[in-house]
Amino acid sequence: MNNKNKEIEIKLSFKNKKDVLAKLGKKAEFVKKVNVHDIYYGLEDTQMKNSKNIIRVREIKNGKSELTFKSKVEDKNNIWHRIELTTEISSAQTLDKIFSHIGVKKLYEYESEKEYYNFLGMEIVFAKFTLPTLLEFMEIEGDLETDIRRVVNKLGSSVQEVGEGFFNIFDKARG
Repeated sequence: MNNKNKEIEIKLSFKNKKDVLAKLGKKAEFVKKVNVHDIYYGLEDTQMKNSKNIIRVREIKNGKSELTFKSKVEDKNNIWHRIELTTEISSAQTLDKIFSHIGVKKLYEYESEKEYYNFLGMEIVFAKFTLPTLLEFMEIEGDLETDIRRVVNKLGSSVQEVGEGFFNIFDKARG
C-alpha cells in the first residue's frame, strides 16, 4: 500500500459496482467492509475544503478509533496529493471534548459504509455515505499517479473522475 505519510488518490463516480469489480477481475481482493463515523475539525472557522489543513477523528463501528491529520491538497489532474498522518486513539469522545476546550472547531460529521479492496498493491474503496446525505463514490489510492491512471483507464466508461465540486451535495444537505 501507499507510504503512510503521503496520500495519492483519485475519486470516481461509478454506475454499477459489480461492473467495476468485473473489469478489475480476480486481482481485486476483498479486504474488509466497515461502518465509519467521521468528524472533521479545523483550526480556522472555515468550510472543509481541500485548500485547508484538517483533522479527522474516525470511529469504526465495533473497531478502533483514530486521529488523522490531512494537509492541504495538491491537485494534479484530479489526482490528489497530501500529507496524511494517522494514529490510534482510545476515545473519540474525549478527544472531541479536548478539541472543544482548546478552540479547535468541529466542521462536519459523516457516516458511511466503506468496502476495501486490494488491487495490485493499490487500495480501492467503495464509499456509501448516509450522513449528511446519500452519496456513493470510489477512491483509488496508490504510490504512483501512473499506476492510478492505469486503473482508471482499465475501468473506462464504468467510472468518471470527480473533483471537489462533486462533494457540494454535502454542503447543500447541511443547509
